[in-house]
Amino acid sequence: MRKIIYAFVLLSFFSCKENSKNISNESSELFYNGDILTMEEDTPKYVETVVTQNGKIVFVGSKTEAESQFKNSTKIDLKGKTLVPSFIDPHSHFGMVSNTMGQVDLNPEPVGKIKNIDDILQNLKDYKEKNNIPDGEWIFGWGYDDGQLTEKRHPTKKDIDKVLPNNPVYLQHTSGHMGVANSLGLEKLEVSASKKSPDGGNIDRFPNSSDPTGLVQETAMYPFVRLMMEKLDAKQAEFFDTTQDYYVSN
Repeated sequence: MRKIIYAFVLLSFFSCKENSKNISNESSELFYNGDILTMEEDTPKYVETVVTQNGKIVFVGSKTEAESQFKNSTKIDLKGKTLVPSFIDPHSHFGMVSNTMGQVDLNPEPVGKIKNIDDILQNLKDYKEKNNIPDGEWIFGWGYDDGQLTEKRHPTKKDIDKVLPNNPVYLQHTSGHMGVANSLGLEKLEVSASKKSPDGGNIDRFPNSSDPTGLVQETAMYPFVRLMMEKLDAKQAEFFDTTQDYYVSN
């Protein structure tokens, strides 16, 4: 599968052919030699060239026409990369999203179909069987939301152990700030009743006990996330470059 690298351009695409004559003498940048996708229709629409001036797109169309109208443009060779319109999002983790590939989908509606803990357990069981994952190999899941589960609680290691007692498991919460491991997963990363919660994190315990429930929050989840990134990066290397999220280096 060909690796795709996205180049982002300020603002949305719009047709400016009518106005280009009035601004053709201004300093501009001409993007070419790439898959330029406008995203303005339901089906993909590609163009040869995009011209920008002062952070705004002023031309979308053929390279010949662009060069004739914007003769003094600085030419930017995309070298086969994909260029799409940018968008504004104040809080996104692209690396985290890309790493959901290769994980069990545990998202609630409308993104996924998870309604309760039994749904989570069934998805985990089906994933192992469908992918012929042997005992002992790590299994990762992503996107569960305790607030949207019927039980209104996090799954515990005991829940996960019911269906995957012989695989270490780690399930990342939709927030990205916590997750749940099963008994074997906790054992692999040496999280036990005697282990103290790290500064800035929490190892959740069963009531009136020091026995971990499997829920690890903030800095307590870092070892699991590091391991997850390493495992998934190896699996996904042929598809894309994995961008590690900020907390992995902490």
